[in-house]
Amino acid sequence: MKLSIAIPTFASLLLLSTFVTYTDACTYDLKTCPDGTQVARDPNNQCRFEACPSRKACAYDLKTCPDGTQVARDPNKQCRFKACPRRACPRDLKPCPDGTQVGRDANNQCRFKACPRRACPRDLRDCPDGSQVGRDPKNNCEFRRCPSYSCDNDVKTCPEGSSVFPGGFSMHRDPALGCRFQKCPKAPGVCAGDLKQCKDGSYVPRVLENDCYHEECPSTLFVSCSADVKECENGVFVSRDPNNNCKFEECPSTLVCDAEVKKCRDGAFVSRDPSNNCEFEDCPIRKTNLRGN
Repeated sequence: MKLSIAIPTFASLLLLSTFVTYTDACTYDLKTCPDGTQVARDPNNQCRFEACPSRKACAYDLKTCPDGTQVARDPNKQCRFKACPRRACPRDLKPCPDGTQVGRDANNQCRFKACPRRACPRDLRDCPDGSQVGRDPKNNCEFRRCPSYSCDNDVKTCPEGSSVFPGGFSMHRDPALGCRFQKCPKAPGVCAGDLKQCKDGSYVPRVLENDCYHEECPSTLFVSCSADVKECENGVFVSRDPNNNCKFEECPSTLVCDAEVKKCRDGAFVSRDPSNNCEFEDCPIRKTNLRGN
């Protein structure tokens, strides 16, 4: 029996090599894995996609959601945090000071939303201490409270002599008045009758409307008196005194003249007159005898 052996030729080997090369070429599309990486096809596995890399372990930290819950990281999404659950908040409303209403915020643990801010009038309120306060937009535009004070412990003593408080009356400072003293109580009767002497020599009484304190002395500062003058008996002129309620100054005392005398024609002598600026007195008139005697 004769055996026949087929010997491949060079042409058949080249054709076979070309076929194997053609069949080993896979498409170049890629597959995205859950962790975000991409894999290609495997020519040694019938061009199936290569296996995705094994999942990596994520950190164990947690994220707090607006509703108070917590979520972990997702290994299938590149270890990003999972989405926070969406929850429905109660539908109750909160009344605001301006009369509006606000609901709850699902993104803020279902807390009530902030009330809208409104513009209040710009008028001011006078406080007892003399300060002023404006309106509060967070309190329905009501006026803010006046400031409070911590006052000293000194006391005020009202004047003695009052018919109601004959021994005097003491009081502490009032925080509601900005730590000022209250006014002394007014006596229904009359004040004490003592007078206070002023620097200009005048006297002032106590005044009931001023809590029985003495009336203020007249001021002698910048007093302007009239420019008229007064002639004294001796011919001297005096002006008004601003330090004495603009009264005329006192006339100077009578002049003292020299002791010299003047001889008249009739032989009589006259002296100087202090009431006439020390001029000589007039000589006496001599009487004439009409009968010639």
